Amino acid sequence: MDSISLRLIAINKNPPHIDAFTSTCGGFIIGIVSIISNLLYLFLMLLS
Repeated sequence: MDSISLRLIAINKNPPHIDAFTSTCGGFIIGIVSIISNLLYLFLMLLS
């Protein structure tokens, strides 16, 4: 994984002082984005 993904995961694992709703939604969105990017990465690796 690239450094941006790792940074997002680190931010998601250690969120700043925000309410639980924002934290949960942010984690959900980051999770979906990371899954999609991983699938795209695998797809590109299979094509090449």
